[in-house]
Amino acid sequence: MLLLTDGDTLVSFCTLADRDDIPGTTLGPWIGFVYTFPAFRGHRHAGQLLDYAAHTAKEDGAGHIHISTNASGLYEKFGYSFFALLKDLGGDDSRVYRIPLKRESADRQMSAENMWADYVRANDLKDDTYRAWAFGAAPDLLKDLTLAGIKSAAASAFDLYEISGDSLPKAGDHSVILDAQGSAVCVIRTLKAYVVPFNEVSAEHARKEGEGLRDLATWRKVHETFFTDCLASEGLTFREDMKVVCEEFEVVYRPRDEKGTA
Repeated sequence: MLLLTDGDTLVSFCTLADRDDIPGTTLGPWIGFVYTFPAFRGHRHAGQLLDYAAHTAKEDGAGHIHISTNASGLYEKFGYSFFALLKDLGGDDSRVYRIPLKRESADRQMSAENMWADYVRANDLKDDTYRAWAFGAAPDLLKDLTLAGIKSAAASAFDLYEISGDSLPKAGDHSVILDAQGSAVCVIRTLKAYVVPFNEVSAEHARKEGEGLRDLATWRKVHETFFTDCLASEGLTFREDMKVVCEEFEVVYRPRDEKGTA
């Protein structure tokens, strides 16, 4: 519990904990129960408390700090950004916000080759085939969602595979996921891959992609823009019935000190 006082008078308080009311994720630490007493509101006391909580978490080595809330437009004032819509312990939707606390240092960066070698050694693999790639328009956000166990699916344009000559993903394939700087963050294994028209991608797949509100309408809006840009670079146009490669995966390897907080 973190307390902000004025002499002997309690002004504001919050909690700082490794876990919150969001199950099934490695995200953390979390700020909770932020409250400023009515007589002291309007003076940014909550902001002071949030700043101190962030400083404390950073000193403990955290990469991000998170807040689970139903409020929209409140924590943005303190520098927080919407991260994902997740279910709380009661099964209700909760908006998760976060703020970065530090950048990854150069000595912690890892090449795809080195991460794959570590994974092969740890699992005594005979097959040394893998792909290395970064997620589309927001690689750092999407790799964080993946590391946190929120994102377990992806989608790509079938036409681009035909142009590049690359083989389609299939169950059992391995990939090294990269961040925006080209540093390896984890290894994933494909569980399932299939091709469907864009307008037949399911709500379940949209939920597994983990982005935004995790609903089909948001997925279609975001991916129509993304696919339009990708296809235009090859002289192609987006169509509602274009073929989409849907892939489901699981994280099978990450550095030992990686907790999904980036």
